[in-house]
Amino acid sequence: MSTTGAGWYYQQDPHVTIARTKTRTDLTNLVAELGSYAGPWWTATEMAVVESHLRGGQGAAPRYEPMEVFPLGH
Repeated sequence: MSTTGAGWYYQQDPHVTIARTKTRTDLTNLVAELGSYAGPWWTATEMAVVESHLRGGQGAAPRYEPMEVFPLGH
């Protein structure tokens, strides 16, 4: 998927983002600590395909736009 905008261009492949950091960070230890985490059970009722609109500038938060929502079976 190629995206163009106000003076910028990037190549982006579809993906699932589990976590993101502002800088390249080694999260190996954090992942190992969470390996035994057992949180509360929950049932997903839908899945959304969301487009991230990255904004320039220091501290600018991205905007997320749902593109499609899919109900999940029971």
